[in-house]
Amino acid sequence: RKLVDLRDRRFSFLNTLFSVSEGVLYSQLVSKLDSGALVRDASPPFDASKVSNYADLYRAVSSALARAHGGKASPSEIKEAVFADPARYTQREPEKLRRMLADQRRSGKKLALITNSDWWYTDTMMRFVCGDDLEPSGADWRDLFDVVVCSARKPAFF
Repeated sequence: RKLVDLRDRRFSFLNTLFSVSEGVLYSQLVSKLDSGALVRDASPPFDASKVSNYADLYRAVSSALARAHGGKASPSEIKEAVFADPARYTQREPEKLRRMLADQRRSGKKLALITNSDWWYTDTMMRFVCGDDLEPSGADWRDLFDVVVCSARKPAFF
C-alpha cells in the first residue's frame, strides 16, 4: 500500500465546473501525447518542446484556458460574447429558477452565490437568467440569495 500526498505538486484539484473542461482537455491531450499524435499532427505555431512531458502539458493547458477566459487586466472574449448576447448562450427559465431557490429557502437553506466572475458580468447574467425584467414586484436577483460574492478567486477563497 502506498500513501499519496495530494499536496505534492504533481497533483491539481479539479473541484470547480470550470476545472472540468481543463481536466477533460488535459486527459485528451495526454492520450495524444502518449500516442505521438500530439506532435505528429500539430501545425504551427505549435511548439513541441513546451509540451514534452505531462507537467509541461498541464501548464500549457492551464495557461491556454486562463488566456481564453481573460486575465486580470481585461474581460475575456468568451465573457464579452456571452455578455453581448446572453440569450444565445444561456437557457432562460426564470420562473423555474426563482421557484427552486424559494423552495430551498423555505426548507431552511441559506443561499449563497460565490463566483469568480466580476460584478459587471455576474449582474448582467443574473438579471437575465433570473428574469428581473419579468418580475412584476421589481425584485432584484440579489434578493434571492443571502450572500453574493463576486471576484471570489476560488478555490483560494475557501
